Amino acid sequence: MQFDGSDWRDAIGRSWNGVLPFNLGFQLPDNDVFAVDADTLVKGTVWRSVGTVLFGMAINSASGRLYVTNTE
Repeated sequence: MQFDGSDWRDAIGRSWNGVLPFNLGFQLPDNDVFAVDADTLVKGTVWRSVGTVLFGMAINSASGRLYVTNTE
């Protein structure tokens, strides 16, 4: 089931708005990766929309860039 911006629809396009118990505007935040300070446990940078399934992560120590293998 997917939200198409105005309706919840199944794989064949039927609307499920009438049977879902929540507001149509319901959306979860797409926060996928979080940096956490290991000493203080304070959340740092948050990366959004990285992918649906995340397999592995690596940081380039020279540039500080984060690389993530994923599928959407």
